[in-house]
Amino acid sequence: DQIAQIITEALEINNNQKNQINENENDPIENPIDRQINQLLQSKVVDENTLCVGLARVGREDQLICVNTVKNLANIDMGAPLHSLIVAGKLHPLEIDFLKLFYTKNENQKIDINFEELVELHNKFYL
Repeated sequence: DQIAQIITEALEINNNQKNQINENENDPIENPIDRQINQLLQSKVVDENTLCVGLARVGREDQLICVNTVKNLANIDMGAPLHSLIVAGKLHPLEIDFLKLFYTKNENQKIDINFEELVELHNKFYL
């Protein structure tokens, strides 16, 4: 599944880059672009509990729209391509209402948590 592959690779890259940053913490970064990239990586833009929207075959009769955390969305079979992944930032109440329509609980989901609790955890991440 393309969504699962995207998520797995993104989290792996994120973890590897954080490890590199920790190893090079005392090295001064002279290049301003490298410094900005370093700051972005340290800011925890995405983690396993970030809410995302998985889209498959949008506009077709068999389209699929799923909303869940990055970790749980990676375990949902989205079927045949084409796939897209949207990573949510801090959510507005109208966005929350819309996303709730597409919240997809995965049978492999280990934590029994309702949508409102997921949104609360997600938005706290961005404070």
